[in-house]
Amino acid sequence: MSRSAPQLMDLHIDMGYSKSSQFRMIVDKKDQGRALILNNLLKDSNGDLRLTFNSTGLAAGIYNVRIEALPFRGPSVAEGWLILGVR
Repeated sequence: MSRSAPQLMDLHIDMGYSKSSQFRMIVDKKDQGRALILNNLLKDSNGDLRLTFNSTGLAAGIYNVRIEALPFRGPSVAEGWLILGVR
């Protein structure tokens, strides 16, 4: 894939195991720092978090992604994590 022409990347994360419906996603680039925080994400009727990224938004590298549930009351709760590789 050429990085000179922007591409859209679809990310589908199965969160059907979680009773929560609202989430926060925290994306950190390995050995560098925070890349982005996405708040108030809602899972769809299939229980998936669906996101579309523009390839120009994330530089090539490895990203550690943390997903937290945002309950109606109280602090956020860790619900999952993944490693995202961008070329």
